[in-house]
Amino acid sequence: MQIQIYAKDIELTQAIKEYAENKIGGLDKFLENIIEAQIDLARTTEHHKQGEVYEASANLVVPGDKIHAAFTSENLYTAIDGLVDELQDEIKEKKGRRNTRQMAGFRKLKDMMTSFWTRKRDNNEDVSEE
Repeated sequence: MQIQIYAKDIELTQAIKEYAENKIGGLDKFLENIIEAQIDLARTTEHHKQGEVYEASANLVVPGDKIHAAFTSENLYTAIDGLVDELQDEIKEKKGRRNTRQMAGFRKLKDMMTSFWTRKRDNNEDVSEE
């Protein structure tokens, strides 16, 4: 996975960069085929809370889809942790949706096969009665 980190209105130190890379890199155990992760770290000023408020947002690029999440906190490290939690929730939701669609397809296939074999059996019984 390729990880790109951008910072706005804060200094991107090596410690922050490594912390974010380690946290985002841990998402591989939830979704193996992440191609790219774009992380935006910023200090926001237009917020109802006073003082420094940090926002962490990310876009994960996976084959055929993008996953986005954002989290705001008064501490940058807490914002990164919250972002990872949000991304985990989004990944689980997408995987659940995919599995549900897949199971619906399997059910349709099973119904079609069942009706086919039932009709074939009924036709064979009609032929043997004559």
